[in-house]
Amino acid sequence: MSHFEEIQTMLSEELAVRPEKIQLDTELKDLGADSIVLMTIADNIQEQYGIEVPTEAVKDVRTVKDIVDYLDANV
Repeated sequence: MSHFEEIQTMLSEELAVRPEKIQLDTELKDLGADSIVLMTIADNIQEQYGIEVPTEAVKDVRTVKDIVDYLDANV
């Protein structure tokens, strides 16, 4: 499974949104993601991949692609 597919699944489950509505260029705010949801996703990434996700990195996230790019650069 690609990083995109993994993040798509995480967001779908966390936000109760159908996966097909989540694309790389989707704005997280358009999905209803707030800072609490983003911190939950960061916690899931830390747990699943064993990498630290600093608060600064979470603040910079605007789209699904931002999360995928972070994973690609750090995993």
